[in-house]
Amino acid sequence: MRRKNINYKPSRPQAAMGLAIGAVFIFLGLGMVIPMAFASGSPFIGLFGVAWTGIAVYNTVINAKYLFGSKGGKSENLFGGYEVTEDPADGQMPSFQPDAPDHQHITGAGLSPKARLEQLETLKGAGLLTPEEYAEKRREILRGL
Repeated sequence: MRRKNINYKPSRPQAAMGLAIGAVFIFLGLGMVIPMAFASGSPFIGLFGVAWTGIAVYNTVINAKYLFGSKGGKSENLFGGYEVTEDPADGQMPSFQPDAPDHQHITGAGLSPKARLEQLETLKGAGLLTPEEYAEKRREILRGL
């Protein structure tokens, strides 16, 4: 099973607006927040000013990457969009359900008792159920016969 990555890519106008707002916050941080925070005499308030400016710098750099990046860092959609990619085959995640039956994605309500017991056994084998949960569900399924 390949792992899926979902990334949001802002459009060019969104990235430009984020860059402009980030620049304003950097200016406010350097010109007002940090000087006023350190002038207050409290080191914790001073750290707030540094954190404020650091977050603004990070936000501005990320938006600049999306606006000016040449590696496809922007969406073609006016409002941005999501990009779904899969990791290469060598980055496979371990499968917890070897030889999973075809009905794995279906809830137990629409299955025959035999199929529900098989599904329950698969969940137990994968370590997703405790022995107590397994025994309780098994009794429940058998009671319904």
